[in-house]
Amino acid sequence: MRGYSKMCINILWADQDYIDHLNSYHLDYCWGTAIKFFEKKYNFKITKLHSVAKTSILKNCFNKQILVIHCGTIKPMADLQEVLLAVKNRFPNIKVGLETNTKHPVVENLVDFYIEKPLRLEELREILEMAIK
Repeated sequence: MRGYSKMCINILWADQDYIDHLNSYHLDYCWGTAIKFFEKKYNFKITKLHSVAKTSILKNCFNKQILVIHCGTIKPMADLQEVLLAVKNRFPNIKVGLETNTKHPVVENLVDFYIEKPLRLEELREILEMAIK
């Protein structure tokens, strides 16, 4: 494995699916395992938010460098745009990433990076580290 930095990266990971699939094998295998791995191995501090509501996200963005939103849980796209605009206005230095397999022009200018599945843990780590550089 290549060298990696030991800088602490503070991430808010907002995913409504955590509520509905908290005991789901699929979710635990994908993001739950990845989050535990990053916290232990790479000094990432990841706060899991089981909501994609604008008020919840805004309340939890303080002191975060990165916000990752599972945008598949926010419909319609205008609602996602409203959330992202509020985040960028209140926390202009936060980097916003969408966990998605689709890109939408309505929010393109508000997104700093995308997490497109499937990907390896090493690829995800690189995406998150590059987001704050």
